[in-house]
Amino acid sequence: MVNWQLYFDSIQESYQKWWQVDTIIRVKNDWFSNSSPLEDLQVETVPDETFLGKKDKQPQRLEILAGLRKYSLDSDDSDNHVLLQGKPGSGKSTALVRLLFEEAGKRDETRIPVFIKLRSHKTSTIALIHNFLKSHKIYLNDPEIYRLLFENQLFVMLDGVNELPSEEATKEVKVFRDAHPKVPMVFTTRDLGIWGNLGIETRLTMQPLTEGRMRSFVRGYLEDKGEKLLNQLNNERLKKLGETPLFLLMLCFVYDENEKIPDNLGETFRRFTRQHYKQSKADVTTLADSKLLWSESLEYLAFEMTKRKDKPAIGIREAKSIIREFLQENNENNYSTTRQCLWLSDLENHHLIQKLDEDSIEFHHQLIQEYYAAEYLLQQLQKLNDRDLQWRYLNYLKWTEPIALMLGLLKDKEQALRVVRLALAVDLGLGARLAGEVNPLWQEETVQWVAELPVSPLYRLYLLGKTGSEKAHNILCKNLESSLDEKIAIVRALGNISSEKSRGTLIDLLKDQETRVCLESAAILEQISHSQDIPSLINIFKIASLAIKFKIIDIFEILNDPKLISALLDLIDGEKDGFLIQRIGYVIKNITNIDTLYKLKDYCDEQGLNFPSHYKPYLDKENHLYNIIPSFGKIRSYGPLVRAIPKLSKYESIEDIFVAINSSDEEIRQAAIQQSENFPLRDDILDLLLQALNDKDESVYLTTVNIFKKIATLETLSVLYQRIPKITSIYQLYDLIAIIASVQSKTKQYSLEPMENASEEQVFISYAWGEDSNEIADKLQTAFQNAGLTIIRDKTHPGYKGDIKKFMERIGQGNCVLIVISDKYLKSPNCMSELIEIAKNKDFYDRIFPVVLPDAKIYNPEDRAKYTQYWETQSKELEETMKQGGLANLQGITDAPNLYTEIRNQIAPLIDTLKNMNVLNLDFHRQEDFETIIQEVQKQLERTYSEKNSPLENSNPVAPLQVIQNFHGPVYGVAGNVQGNQINQREEKE
Repeated sequence: MVNWQLYFDSIQESYQKWWQVDTIIRVKNDWFSNSSPLEDLQVETVPDETFLGKKDKQPQRLEILAGLRKYSLDSDDSDNHVLLQGKPGSGKSTALVRLLFEEAGKRDETRIPVFIKLRSHKTSTIALIHNFLKSHKIYLNDPEIYRLLFENQLFVMLDGVNELPSEEATKEVKVFRDAHPKVPMVFTTRDLGIWGNLGIETRLTMQPLTEGRMRSFVRGYLEDKGEKLLNQLNNERLKKLGETPLFLLMLCFVYDENEKIPDNLGETFRRFTRQHYKQSKADVTTLADSKLLWSESLEYLAFEMTKRKDKPAIGIREAKSIIREFLQENNENNYSTTRQCLWLSDLENHHLIQKLDEDSIEFHHQLIQEYYAAEYLLQQLQKLNDRDLQWRYLNYLKWTEPIALMLGLLKDKEQALRVVRLALAVDLGLGARLAGEVNPLWQEETVQWVAELPVSPLYRLYLLGKTGSEKAHNILCKNLESSLDEKIAIVRALGNISSEKSRGTLIDLLKDQETRVCLESAAILEQISHSQDIPSLINIFKIASLAIKFKIIDIFEILNDPKLISALLDLIDGEKDGFLIQRIGYVIKNITNIDTLYKLKDYCDEQGLNFPSHYKPYLDKENHLYNIIPSFGKIRSYGPLVRAIPKLSKYESIEDIFVAINSSDEEIRQAAIQQSENFPLRDDILDLLLQALNDKDESVYLTTVNIFKKIATLETLSVLYQRIPKITSIYQLYDLIAIIASVQSKTKQYSLEPMENASEEQVFISYAWGEDSNEIADKLQTAFQNAGLTIIRDKTHPGYKGDIKKFMERIGQGNCVLIVISDKYLKSPNCMSELIEIAKNKDFYDRIFPVVLPDAKIYNPEDRAKYTQYWETQSKELEETMKQGGLANLQGITDAPNLYTEIRNQIAPLIDTLKNMNVLNLDFHRQEDFETIIQEVQKQLERTYSEKNSPLENSNPVAPLQVIQNFHGPVYGVAGNVQGNQINQREEKE
């Protein structure tokens, strides 16, 4: 018999201070336990029209734990699973821990709470449940756990969908979820669009701290200093920072030290970690003498963890290897295994990392890892060429947050603009986001880049909102006389900016003649309004339509500001609609915690407020029901957004799908689209889905969007981007962006091919085997490697038993080839074959980087003639030799005469091209360690990469950005125009 009461005791003991679990800050007093900024957090339901049968059209706000319980423990749906999504630091994990603590306190053995961190996933979700139970003194085997699941006795909380370590782990968790639909489960993840939702239909999104709660917490934490901080929080971006619990806590922590406010999130992290470091370092005895290099080692560790892993955790063995590398790079004499272990122990004991389990470690919060990785990347930025920055960092989703933090710390304008420019060439949405992360003094320029993008007007408005920059406000407002869909796009963009000025514009738009614009503006204002907007909203209320008046009251309910009471009391007497009066009464009750008219009358008398005339007749009624303030909560709209898919026979072949999709019956078309996901995504299926995106029936269209999110691949991005210019509906644009985001989520990159599938850093080298040429090839390889460029050569590629012929063909296609010209090279059939193949492709002059050895006689006409004569002789000798042998003996060498003849015909013009190039002399190259050649190669790599690999040309529906750099410059006979960088290899070059 399992003693679950001991289990509940263990959880209660372990999580008694639930607000400090996984919290990186240990606050200075116990006040926080009763006044956590997490106490009054709200969530909002997410209506998703692509989920079939979902009927909640109007989002609903709930207290966070009430919302989680409603859609998991108390749900009557067939699926008792809910996904809680939110920004980093918004309190998702802490909410789960608090829910765990409270549920354990109920001691209900029919609903046993289990909390697991998905970043710990190694084999299965069952194993994670087993480990959590074991940590609290319950020892069950897998069949026993399955029995509990089968009987719906567990309440499973799974934290960090976005932190799952692999695609296989994600699939396993989804299979687990699908296998137990009636088991109550709560999942958490960062904001969607990046990580996916595991197919969970019910979603709640974390809402920012209200202004009142933010002020209450600051005053409580900082006491007398609190009001000073609040008075200085006039920067809109800092106000947004304070709306996130973790950031608000950090802001108070750093302000408490010297009463200065950081400029941005990156600076907040920097000051916080330094202050934390300073406190941790004081009077501490370390095991590995690590104090002086704590920060540096954390930066290196975070950088390597981010580079190597797609999850915020790393095995201890690998972490020790990283520490070893760090110690070696910092010239520490002692980098023994013992010191590596002790170093990690020091960081765990005194800094910001912790053990995830017995085999792995993590930073206390993923944001801390991202900050430290940003600091290290900042130091490396100037060393990274443009291709490195795009391929290794900008293209991968895991680097987006570190790069955004880095831009906040970056003081070099040229480098900041470079990052944004390159990001725009990778993905327009990424570039727009980063355009708003640079120093505000430079944002006018970066935002203007976005405003001048050659894209459709609707997409441009979306991208301007993506910047989140106040510099975009005026540009957006210039377009307010546009079409209805463009105006709605402007409303959404202004909401993303969320500045005082943008809120003012949105308030004015509540008077717009288009009802949809008014309603969209009101919905956005529900998310971003501040108390200082109250006077303007009151003025608009007096002249607004009834529908907008209800929406403004919804905003007032969220603001929950006592300063509203006087105005709300006055509004009651100015209204005739009974429902609206009751709605106002509900808000008054919530703010004042008063539910009867008698108490409200006393409150008004005490505060010197006017008691509404509308209420006075009810004071004299004897029936106590009349004494209750008449009220009701937020109105919710219902209505079927999409039909349920009819249960038709399963289509057995793709031909059946094609027939059904052309049916005049929209339900048959919808079913056909739904079943198309059962077939491989071939070109014909892709064409079918693209056709369905144009279907006039909403149900068919929404089903297609949903299927696209599931099956679209990186290869389909170019087709999806090409649709953007054709879209005139704001809602269809957002659907298409969501599809693209789902692809990026699955591939964990934006649009470019993965590095491991491309030769983006490979530079070919063509040379003849021999002592001098080998020496130069070795030196070139070392010099290029030191510059971060890879040279592919025949002695290392293609490997044992590799196909030499194909390898040589790749050299001919290469766009960047180093050529070591020697006398032996010019007399080698294999070398000359490579040179001819290179010349056959376009831009021969630009693609080769010659290094001419002294024995290559290419500058004197008589010497050049001797090479032509040499190949004339070689050709004749081969011809005579072949005549003396029978045809049966010539198998395999019959192509040689043609090659020799071609060399004889081409060598003169080829040498003429070489001798006209200013290749500089070999001694010069040796003295500068081939620096000139390296610089020219890098220029050519970057130029062709921008021209040919940019997704703006190949994927996005626009021409290449004019803001992308022009790399053309002087060429010293060492040119290059590389896209994929081919390789050089052949048989031995004698």
